Order: sequence, then C-alpha cells, then structure tokens
Amino acid sequence: GEHVIMAEPIVTVSTVAACLEAGYSDGRGINAKFNDPMGLDFTRNGEILVADYSNHCIRKVVLASTSSAYVETFAGTTGQSGYRDGDASQALFNYPSSVTVSSDGTVYVADSHNYRIRKIDGLKVVSTLAGSGQSVVIDGKGQLASFCSPQDITLSKGNNAGGFYVSDGGHCIRHVTDDGTVSTVA
Repeated sequence: GEHVIMAEPIVTVSTVAACLEAGYSDGRGINAKFNDPMGLDFTRNGEILVADYSNHCIRKVVLASTSSAYVETFAGTTGQSGYRDGDASQALFNYPSSVTVSSDGTVYVADSHNYRIRKIDGLKVVSTLAGSGQSVVIDGKGQLASFCSPQDITLSKGNNAGGFYVSDGGHCIRHVTDDGTVSTVA
C-alpha cells in the first residue's frame, strides 16, 4: 500500500526581551520593559523596531541570539505623550501603534492619537509626512490630509509598489505615497 508521511516542524518559542510586567526600561533580555508593544518590523540590519504604544516611543531590539536581546529607545521621549518633530531623542509621539521600515532604512510610524504618519530618516530626525492632527478622514497631501486614527502600516508590494498602506480607525484603508499624498482605497 501507499503511505503518507507527514513531517511536523519543531517550533521553539523564546522570549528575547521583556514580558514579565508592563513598564519602561532599556536593558538586556527580560530586564527590559515595554508598555503595550504593538506593531513591529525589521530593519535592514536585522534589528526589530517596536511601537511601544503606552510608553509613547519607538524601541529597538538588538538581537544578540535567538534567546537574548538588548532593548533601547530608538525615538521618542519615554512616558511623555505629545507632538514634536525633530531629533529622535526629543521627538514626541502619542500612542504610536505600528512601524514599517522601507528598503532605504526610512522608518514610518502610525502615530495613532496624533492622527499623523511620522517619518524617521537615516539621521534619526522625526518629521510629519502626512496628517493634520484632526481626527477625520480627508484625502490630500501632507498636512492637508487627515486620519481618524492610523492603526497599522505596511509597505506596498508587487504591482502596488511605492508608498505604503495604513488601516485607519475611520473604518478604511488608506494609501500614502512617499511624498505624503494620502488617498482612501477602501
């Protein structure tokens, strides 16, 4: 007779950073603390950027091995919510919910309670790419556009390459081009 052999992959789950209690602390492995880590993405160097939602900042996880990591603040002023562009260490976010990293290393942030899409360039300068700061759905370019509450963000792929997509709390999906032009697609 015929036999079917099924191979099941072995999956190992390891905690590489934080996990024991909410808070804020840079450091190694489980000594680091997050407060509602949300969306994450990999940098070109294999580090992980995390939207640390309730700490109002973007954190970087440097993987030392599959079971150990070092966590540091990448952008934002920990524990301070607000809105301020400029040097990453002085910038303010208000509940950042997601990040995505482009092929050139530019980081885009869904800054949900500032109702904006923020950009962090290679020199670690934070700027506003799109969004007026008003919680309403309006298509347009730069600060003429508005978001209800941007939640998740992902780079465009395939035939739609260029820019990225944002799930907006206004019950819609938005496309944002590299120059900050926002359009509602669904």
